[in-house]
Amino acid sequence: MSESLKPFITQQGLSAALSSHNDGVAARISTVELGDQGYTVPVNANGYATQTRLQSKQQRVAIADGRRAAAHQINLSFIVEGTSSYEVKELGFYLDDGSENGILFAVWSDPDRTLAWKSKSVPLIISLELVLSALPADSVTLEPGSTPLQLVMTRDMAAIGTALANMQLEQLRQADRIKQLTGVY
Repeated sequence: MSESLKPFITQQGLSAALSSHNDGVAARISTVELGDQGYTVPVNANGYATQTRLQSKQQRVAIADGRRAAAHQINLSFIVEGTSSYEVKELGFYLDDGSENGILFAVWSDPDRTLAWKSKSVPLIISLELVLSALPADSVTLEPGSTPLQLVMTRDMAAIGTALANMQLEQLRQADRIKQLTGVY
């Protein structure tokens, strides 16, 4: 079973999306920011997030790939690389408004939940589905980066992965047998 992430649209994100919709041009999500602090997102009386940035930014990345799945639904993917390690406990979705930092359109965080672990040695790939039913249809779109996300799994790669997993499992079993025989844990 998968759980849904329910990001809060920010007040400034709502204004930007509605303004762009009136201009006939959709607001464009271009980057995602990741942070390592979990918290309850502060909202106003209308339920919109009041923050303008993440509380503990670690990294910002471009949208690698995405598509409109329906008038109120966008699927997006991004890759997080780099030499730092951290828990992903907050996400910010930024609109490209021509400024250096963009507008924080929506934010997700949870004080009791970690979305993922960003390892310094392995790229983290995240795919999400944003449902934007609170906004006019087609008022938000994506601006993917220049290189689309392409994941390829060939039979040979799958066989190698399976062999490695089996080898690691056998090593764990051998380690358990040694611990049982020697009594050293």
